[in-house]
Amino acid sequence: MVGLANEAPKATTVKSMLLSGKITDIKNKEYLAGVKITCEQSNNTVYSDLEGNFLIYVEVNMDENPILEISQIGYNTKSLSLQGIKENSSNLLVDLVSQ
Repeated sequence: MVGLANEAPKATTVKSMLLSGKITDIKNKEYLAGVKITCEQSNNTVYSDLEGNFLIYVEVNMDENPILEISQIGYNTKSLSLQGIKENSSNLLVDLVSQ
């Protein structure tokens, strides 16, 4: 770590999180398979299964406002801030809107 004289190093808050949930179409409530779930800060990507379920492990620096991006062709991309989500959240319900 490099710093200037008399400058205290800034502490970073790294969090390990295991997130799971289900992705559905907002109009017809059908499960969406093959939806891409990405967290750029942790370089981790997963895809939802045939029943819309996903499970993703991320290790992120909470000082950088980490974002989980959920995207599927034909749907608007949804971004979720991880700062308000607890470490091992399960049952995240994500509704996507078709374009």
